[in-house]
Formats: sequence, structure tokens, C-alpha cells
Amino acid sequence: MIPALKAGITPKKFPKFYVLTIEPKDVTMKYYEDKIIQKHNKGISVVLSTCTRHETVELCKKNGLKIFWFHPLIDDFRKLGSINKTMNMMSKSEKNPRGLSGMQTGGNVGSSAWVFSWAILGCSPITLIGLDLGHPADTPLENTRHYPEYLRIFKNNKSQASKYFKKITNTDLKVKVLSDPIFDFYREAFLDLVTRTPKWTRTINATEGGSLFGKGIKSLKLKDVLK
Repeated sequence: MIPALKAGITPKKFPKFYVLTIEPKDVTMKYYEDKIIQKHNKGISVVLSTCTRHETVELCKKNGLKIFWFHPLIDDFRKLGSINKTMNMMSKSEKNPRGLSGMQTGGNVGSSAWVFSWAILGCSPITLIGLDLGHPADTPLENTRHYPEYLRIFKNNKSQASKYFKKITNTDLKVKVLSDPIFDFYREAFLDLVTRTPKWTRTINATEGGSLFGKGIKSLKLKDVLK
């Protein structure tokens, strides 16, 4: 959000301005720590999962952002021991007797924003410009998103950690992409969700790279999308 606002992508130019946060991590706080947010706060709606870190929520309130809530879908709420069923019961109140709505996230904030775009806002087409779930094939493993986590798991054994990285071919763009099990999990979830969307939805990948391609996804350059 902060780089977007500083680049001139503001609620004044785009009145329907939504930002999503879903994770209970410290890192989410830094995305709300900038004076430019208060300059545009009246036009920004922030959509938070009930797992969002408390301090991040307080920052949103401090910045005067309008907050909407949802439960990230984790399991089948119809089953007796469902975590989501329990979460919904905990959110019920006199003002909110039905609790909070649940929304599929695909495991990450990028795909949850995509779900929010068509399922809640009714948007189509939806253009992806930052969600690529991969790295260029020649990226050093040390510079990839999840390498430090694999190093920690394998106690700094680089040969063991590197075994979990692989290269796949993006057949739309004719390029190779470096991936890992976490990106693979997100990718499979996203591709599955794409096949389950209503027929009126269209998804365009304008990242010009990454691992998201296949049925239901059209690859274009961003300049062509804007035209």
C-alpha cells in the first residue's frame, strides 16, 4: 500500500481502494507505518482476517482506516470440531448475531485479495501484477523468499535445503521458473480455486513471470491490459 500511494496510486484516482491483511505476523505492522496513509485514510478500506496481529489492527485504527472483518477459512465449518465454527461462535454479539463471514484465502494474502475481488466486489477481469509465486530460474537460492526457512529446518545444511527447490516451465511465457514446496502449495491452491470461479470471472496474469499459468488464466503484459 505505501509504495502504491507514493507512486500516485491513491483513493482520489481509484475510489474503490481496498487493502487486505491476513497474517498474525510482526511484519504486517510495517505496512501501516507511514504518514502518507493518514493523508489518504478517508478513502482506504482495510480488510482484516480475524488472525491479524493485534498491534497491526491498532495501527489501522490509529491511521483512521475503515475496517472490515472476515474469518480465513481453515476447515469445514459444518463439522462438529471445526476451528472456523468455533471462531464464528466467538465473534457473535448483540450487534453481530450471526458472527463474521468466512472467506477462502488460498493460504496467502495475494490469492485472498483475488478471491475478495470477484467474490465480494464482483470484479472481472482481475489482473495480477504482484502475485507470481516463483522466482526467475537464475535467481541464487540465497535470494529466494523461503530459503532461510529451509536452512533453519535443516540446521544450515545447504545441500539438504537446496533439494526442495525445482525449476518448472511457464508454458505461456516460455520461461523457466524457480519454485519451492511453499510456492507449489500456494500455486496448486490458486489453480484449483480458478477452476471453481463463476463463468463470468476472468483472471489475467500481468506479472510477466512466475508460476501461475494454465486453464482459466490469461497471460498479458500490464501495458496491454491497461490499453
